[in-house]
Amino acid sequence: SDCALPISDIVAVTAVFCVIFALSIDYYVFLLTRMREEYVRTQSNAQAVFFGIEKTGRIVTGAAAIMMGTFFAFALSNFTIIRELGIGLTSAILVDATFVRLGVLPAVMRLFGDWTWWMPTWLDERLPTFDIEGTAFEHEAAQLPGQGIAAV
Repeated sequence: SDCALPISDIVAVTAVFCVIFALSIDYYVFLLTRMREEYVRTQSNAQAVFFGIEKTGRIVTGAAAIMMGTFFAFALSNFTIIRELGIGLTSAILVDATFVRLGVLPAVMRLFGDWTWWMPTWLDERLPTFDIEGTAFEHEAAQLPGQGIAAV
């Protein structure tokens, strides 16, 4: 049939989807982590969204620019599948890093307000608490008589 896609096109589309999905998850974990930190500190959803975009904007945009440059180099290849991957990945990163990350995500988070950060109690109780920077330890150590951080 004339409408069937060649196998190289199917591979290219699948590869573009997989790579962009993985990269966008990386962007959003980084972005949402900073937003969550600010929300916990200020209890303001609007401030959290602004803070997250402000603190991660340059880093994520720089990473996106580097990847776009790399993938654009793929688009200059003589091999069709490599060229397809280069054009597809460059376009997808451009859309994800600008339109989605700077437009759609903040708009949806502002629209939902504090509901953005709601979690069912049963799930919150079952999830582990990560204290990467050791603030819980500092707080617990300060509560012990003569056992503050300075004494250690």
